[in-house]
Amino acid sequence: MGRDKFLRLIAPSLLLCHLLCKVFISSTSIAIDLVAYCVVPISLIIVVALSQRFSGKLWIISTLALWTLASALSTLTQFISLPEYTNSAITAVYILFYLLFLFTLGLLLIPPINRNATYILDGVIVALGLFSLSLSFGLTKLLPAIRTSGLQGWAQSISPIADYLLLSVALALALLSANSLRNNLISLAIVLFVLFDFLFIWKEINGSYQFGSIADDGWLLSFLILFEGVRHKVKDRKIASNIYSLLITLAIFSSATLLAVSSLHTQLIPTYARIPIIATLLLSLLRMVIALVQTTSIGEERMMARTDELTGIPNRRQFMAHLNAFTKAKEVGALLLLDLDSFKPINDEHGHATGDRLLKEISQRFMRALPEGSILARLGGDEFAVIVRGNSESTIEIARALRATLSYPFPIFGHAIRVGVSIGHIQIDSKGDLLRRADLAMYQAKRENLGVYSGSVLDFS
Repeated sequence: MGRDKFLRLIAPSLLLCHLLCKVFISSTSIAIDLVAYCVVPISLIIVVALSQRFSGKLWIISTLALWTLASALSTLTQFISLPEYTNSAITAVYILFYLLFLFTLGLLLIPPINRNATYILDGVIVALGLFSLSLSFGLTKLLPAIRTSGLQGWAQSISPIADYLLLSVALALALLSANSLRNNLISLAIVLFVLFDFLFIWKEINGSYQFGSIADDGWLLSFLILFEGVRHKVKDRKIASNIYSLLITLAIFSSATLLAVSSLHTQLIPTYARIPIIATLLLSLLRMVIALVQTTSIGEERMMARTDELTGIPNRRQFMAHLNAFTKAKEVGALLLLDLDSFKPINDEHGHATGDRLLKEISQRFMRALPEGSILARLGGDEFAVIVRGNSESTIEIARALRATLSYPFPIFGHAIRVGVSIGHIQIDSKGDLLRRADLAMYQAKRENLGVYSGSVLDFS
């Protein structure tokens, strides 16, 4: 048997031995119960510390250690006299335990791929929505029964509230996370822990609780199931978007409904339940703002991916999409390919800042000269392309008009910059290779210094 398997069996074996002793040995002493309730969680802490299979090891150990400490101290107060501040210390330790348990639960159930601020906020919204619902109807039956005053009564009130929150977070995270045996076991452990905690609270209220009862063993059983769940490997999966959206919607809808009910019937929903209701709605508004910002950002990123950063006109990718759509629609029009003449010497002589400014100015002149509905794009460097509607004669005239826009100089940084352009013209048809054919026409115009050359007279065979 390997070391991990041996360590894995220590805590269950101890709990099983304890249960068998209680069943078959009627004279089991309280001391045996006390030792068992401390030794089992301590053995789990040791196993987690020695094992290599656990993620979030430090948080798991800290959570178990806090519960063991609080449980041992609260048990000792029933049998021996401890200082007055002990009850305050126990309450503080239990509160720390619940807070750390919630945090550790999030680490255990959220796949690493989903561990980001937005997902955590969504988890909080769902958890608060479930918490508000359960707090409004479930806890109203339990809290009036707590009649103890002072610190003990306050501690008894905190425990069921924390249990409801713990259960709500467990269910929310389990539903939002990828379905797996690991998450199912962890969720089962949380449900059992909360149920046995409620059983203990109910017996305490009725004065029927006895040390060594089923609730004590139930807590240990829940920790053993949690231990088994945590041992399984985290599955790094994305959240199912349909479940994700549904739970968020239900949380917001239930909170809004509860708030409306509490406004109409002030006695139906207790005051303490309105705090998580309002918090859910406020966080939902925050989430909507974040979603709008993210949507805008995504839209801007998509636009940037399809837009030339320098000139602000479509880039090659967007232009090709327009050209394909234009071709499929079988519209009448032409493709113009424009290449600036002697642009490199301008860059070399005046610098890239001047060259960039010149490209911006040129694109603006081209835009003003084109008829409405035309598409101008920068393919890269000093090369532009245009899709323009019309027959061959009218589109050639538009090409000449584009060339004419560069007939007067550009005043840039105190210099009068002159630049020409060679334009290849090809009527858009279904023969394919439009861009290559326009490119050949453009080079023909450049070689022969014609300004504009129509590809219809070229032999592309």
